[in-house]
Amino acid sequence: MENLKNRKMTLNMLVLWTGLRNEENKGSDDVRDLITNNSGTKTGYFIMVDKPEKALTDFIGSAFHSLNREYVVFNSEKQYLKYRNRLPKEIGLICSDNLYGFGIITQIMRQSGLKNS
Repeated sequence: MENLKNRKMTLNMLVLWTGLRNEENKGSDDVRDLITNNSGTKTGYFIMVDKPEKALTDFIGSAFHSLNREYVVFNSEKQYLKYRNRLPKEIGLICSDNLYGFGIITQIMRQSGLKNS
């Protein structure tokens, strides 16, 4: 249950962050937790929170088949450091522990006490 809660909270923060960047939420697919569109640029986000390594391998194998940009999202610096060198350089990395970009949303939600629904 805790794993699902962590993943859902990360997804909620990611949806908020992408929305602030004018990326239109287009849902998800079998591999990506979020797909967005901004002026024809389609971006996929794979949330690597409490998922097995096989799920990451499946994501890497499907990257860029139908999207312009791909990102792996981590919720801890420890996990980010573990996997960053295993990913192809074309795949972006986002870590919510980072205080810039997506990390700012994480800090705001933690500080404000907002609960995910």
